[in-house]
Amino acid sequence: MECPMTTEMCNEMTIQSPNTVIFHPTYLWNNYLLNEYQNYLFDIIKCAQEGRRYDKMILMVGPGRNGKTTLLKQIADYIGGDDVICSSLDFHEKPFRKMVMLDGLVNELQEGESLSKFCDILNSRKENIIGTTNKLDSVHPEIVKRCKIVRIYHTF
Repeated sequence: MECPMTTEMCNEMTIQSPNTVIFHPTYLWNNYLLNEYQNYLFDIIKCAQEGRRYDKMILMVGPGRNGKTTLLKQIADYIGGDDVICSSLDFHEKPFRKMVMLDGLVNELQEGESLSKFCDILNSRKENIIGTTNKLDSVHPEIVKRCKIVRIYHTF
């Protein structure tokens, strides 16, 4: 499914250094994401780059082998490794990073103190958070209501 790029996305699409052109991750996924979902990702990346917090966690949902983890890695590379924590539920105990990537780990938060603590973190911390899951119904409703959902339908 093809999605038109907004003017702002086109302007932000590449970072040019002397010998390198780096495509914005949302551009690379233009054929696989609905425009609405692409905008969510574009906005959270921009917030991270500017040191601002996006209003909700992004939760990418889709079956296995559809590129969720690949997209996370591309976003992490684009933002810069020192500004990203990948796959760590204890990120709140570490120094601030612009982006937190939770690849599949949100499924582990079902009940009790860890769920409560994570929801408090979502409400109060300044990091931008992107998580992934294969099944939305495996994520606790308290987490889902604090998320913008990005569905990835394509399977490679």
